[in-house]
Amino acid sequence: MSLRPLLEIRNLDVTYGDRRILQDISFEVNRGEMVGILGPNGSGKTTLVLSAMGLLPPRYGSIIINGRPVMHYSDRERARLSALVPQNAGSPFPFPVMEVVLMGRYPHLKPWSGYTRKDRQLAGDAMIKVGIDHLAMRPFRELSGGESQGVLLARSFAQAPDILFLDEATSALDIRRKIQIFDLLARENRELGQTVIAVLHDINLAALYLDRLIFLKDGIQVAQGKTEEVLTPEVLKEVFDADVLVEKHPVLGRPQVVFLPGQG
Repeated sequence: MSLRPLLEIRNLDVTYGDRRILQDISFEVNRGEMVGILGPNGSGKTTLVLSAMGLLPPRYGSIIINGRPVMHYSDRERARLSALVPQNAGSPFPFPVMEVVLMGRYPHLKPWSGYTRKDRQLAGDAMIKVGIDHLAMRPFRELSGGESQGVLLARSFAQAPDILFLDEATSALDIRRKIQIFDLLARENRELGQTVIAVLHDINLAALYLDRLIFLKDGIQVAQGKTEEVLTPEVLKEVFDADVLVEKHPVLGRPQVVFLPGQG
């Protein structure tokens, strides 16, 4: 059995025109890990996700998935390797929910063939798993924000990727729905070994569920490591310029951040 990381990022630099967005980013993600990417707005979190998926070529550095440079995969192969749940994805077309979830199976279709019975079964199973099967025939564009995010998550499950990326996918949801989605992700990780990489602003939510955290600021990697090791007042002060306390959750024992108002 290979011990090589599932995802390897080495000395990554990404630019938009003359603007340097990411500088010398390096980290690894092992199969079956749940990893968070955190930092202030504009720190390069979404750029890092898009680069890791092979959607945004770097200026320097390497991105390797399953031992192979991500840019050496075809578009269809990359779509089988990774799936993205974005913050929102409104559709101008009145696709029913079932069709949107089925789109996750597109990378697995054989040339010139349509969706098979297996594809429809996998899409149906994904909707049941997320709890949106009752929405199957509803137009996607008529759904609430929470319902839409459930559909996008079900689509990603149907896609069956090696790596599931979330880019602020729960930021607009109420706390109950956030907990439901991360409980489901944790169960997928525990039972099926699903690798999850999530961009989050909610530090305490990240600390409850994620094995490791990567902190960015101004495109620079400030810290990365096990959650309990890097979630410290010193790191958070450097990244967010905020004074905080870090305490243990009274039930779970996981680190949680207590914010100190009036310290600016």
